[in-house]
Amino acid sequence: MEIVYRESDKILGGVAGFAMATTNGILAPNAGIDKSNSKGTKIILYPNEPDKFAEELKRKIFLELKLHVGIIIVDSRLMPARIGTTGVAIACAGIEPTKDLRGEKDLDGNPLKVTFQATADNLASIANHKMGEGDDLHPIAIVRDSGCELTNRKIVSDEMIIPYEQCVYIRSFSS
Repeated sequence: MEIVYRESDKILGGVAGFAMATTNGILAPNAGIDKSNSKGTKIILYPNEPDKFAEELKRKIFLELKLHVGIIIVDSRLMPARIGTTGVAIACAGIEPTKDLRGEKDLDGNPLKVTFQATADNLASIANHKMGEGDDLHPIAIVRDSGCELTNRKIVSDEMIIPYEQCVYIRSFSS
């Protein structure tokens, strides 16, 4: 558990064998630290500088292949009260990570008040499904024709993070 405490930004609580923690703004059991798909006693941590890593990978693909692509660094995660894993975007480059839908109309013509679409996380879930979790694991997935907005601006992971005081999950731990 020492590594969980070291890698966490904040420990929010826990149950036997799991500390509920945030790392890089992501709420995850044991700070996202994973022993699966690693050999022996090794563990898998999030990249030290995920934004920089994503930007560098995007740049290398452009220099090598002359392609403008969006890059998403993906991990699997658990969702509260749901069975199974889904994807989460640790960082991204070349793609707008969220889409602000506030002010747009819902199906009944009512204005949306708080809705953002988590574009990078949604694509991370698609990629996570294609990459697999067990011995069928593939480290890369290519998603085409996603309809997402590509960009050349520098993206920082903080753009995908909601402040703790606005997050219904985090607030529920402190009430």
